[in-house]
Amino acid sequence: FLADPSPTKRQKLIDQLTERPEFADNMSIKWADVLRIADETMGESGAKAFHKWLRDSFHANKPMSRLVSELLTASGPTSTSAPANYFRAAGDSEGKVPPEALAEATAQLFLGVRLVCAKCHNHPFERWTQNEYYAFAAFFGQVRRRNGPGKGEETVYLDPRGEVTHLRTGEVMKPKLLGAAVVEPVQGQDRRAALAEWLTSPENPFFAKSIVNRVWSHLLGKGIVEPIDDFRDSNPPVNDALLEALAKDFAAHNFELRYLVRTIMNSRTYQLTARVLPLNKTDSTYFSHALPRTLTAEQLADVISQVTGVPFDYPGYPAGTRAAQLAGTSVKTGFLKVFGRPDRNLNCECEREKDPTLFQALKLITDRDIDAKLSSDQGRIAQLAASGKPDTEVLEEMYLTALARPPSAREKQEWISYFSRSGDRRKALEDLGWVLINSKEFLFRH
Repeated sequence: FLADPSPTKRQKLIDQLTERPEFADNMSIKWADVLRIADETMGESGAKAFHKWLRDSFHANKPMSRLVSELLTASGPTSTSAPANYFRAAGDSEGKVPPEALAEATAQLFLGVRLVCAKCHNHPFERWTQNEYYAFAAFFGQVRRRNGPGKGEETVYLDPRGEVTHLRTGEVMKPKLLGAAVVEPVQGQDRRAALAEWLTSPENPFFAKSIVNRVWSHLLGKGIVEPIDDFRDSNPPVNDALLEALAKDFAAHNFELRYLVRTIMNSRTYQLTARVLPLNKTDSTYFSHALPRTLTAEQLADVISQVTGVPFDYPGYPAGTRAAQLAGTSVKTGFLKVFGRPDRNLNCECEREKDPTLFQALKLITDRDIDAKLSSDQGRIAQLAASGKPDTEVLEEMYLTALARPPSAREKQEWISYFSRSGDRRKALEDLGWVLINSKEFLFRH
């Protein structure tokens, strides 16, 4: 890439990267967090099935409208109808599926609307009333769960007698779309189908904006609306025209996530440096420069494995499995926990720890697993030390591998001098690897 003189090389690289299987892996993590794909609520088999369905959907570039429709209308055994596991995440310990919890999760995830305040009273400052809340919950009033034929399996089904009653008035509520029409229930028809059709329609005023805003946040570190799932009149977008244009374009291109990611990544805004100028050094709102942020737990584990050439071991998974490929929450390594991998208890990305901590710094400095990777006889450093390549060539390979750039003239001079003084080439290269892994340039997206 560095040697390619083509003026379109960045665009070509973006196209190539978004076609790679790792793109689906990464998107699966983002959505598995907020869909709460966890062993504690779905069982290991359910979590793995749900995660595989999600990852396969992203890999096939399934339109987000279709993905969400399949999710909201899923029924059947959770092992074979994987998206039906969505209704287990909101369930309680007795296997019930509270329609209110499903309404809150669905509105927050796919409409960017937080309904929870309207459960007990009309919101004093926003448009959503208690009537709207229970009428929206009525779409899920017939959803039920029961034990399935397999171990840890459940079956999601509809009970035609299921209804939602208003907390205050006791009235049986007819299903009503948020800010839109009442849907007259029809005997024998799944109410969720009408909800899914409206929710994923190009004319829906919430859906496209909600997805666009979430993906923008994934790529740039902050949403056009922030928090990303809290659209309301008193929390307007920082650039309404931008959000509107991206949402219309996303809908016009069949809600294809890969297209949306490419559009944002090809923009000047996404490609800005984190270096600031006198006039924008205090700006953290209007995207006038990149916002540095740490790699996620899974990203960091995978790039450390890539740099050292020695993968982490994850119980229950084949050797060489990347952290980005882990399904559910059964793997609870100290490394992933320290660096913020969530337990997936909330429908909110806020559960994932994003700010660097002292424990993380100490983990990188003192971790025995990282030291073992750097000193492994099967690792990259052992191979480079025994390769017979000149020190300058080895140094450049390590910098390109870890930082995607060659060393500066000063770095080259200092490291070559250090190599010549050390007397032990392999130990010196281990020191180099440790320094690169602990550098801000390695740990931060910038």
